[in-house]
Amino acid sequence: MPYYKFKPEDLLYNRIKTFPQQNFVIFDGKVYINGFKNSQANFNNVNATTQGFLSLYELNVDRVIDTSGNPPEGGTIYPFVTKEGSRTAW
Repeated sequence: MPYYKFKPEDLLYNRIKTFPQQNFVIFDGKVYINGFKNSQANFNNVNATTQGFLSLYELNVDRVIDTSGNPPEGGTIYPFVTKEGSRTAW
């Protein structure tokens, strides 16, 4: 297959054919999308932050905040390295 050098006046037409399919079923007040029931998400505090604060990476979106103190057993994602005010850890 030979190489062809494009010139500024050359036009390249590219076409992609897709066949997306969505299946919506509404029954008894519930919506099923592609056979799955819609999730019952809590939209009161999606980013798990207090008002006026920012969620930098939004890793704990719509997770239950667990303050038991043991990160592996909790439902939230914790940073590996934390900074303490006593300057003993960074």
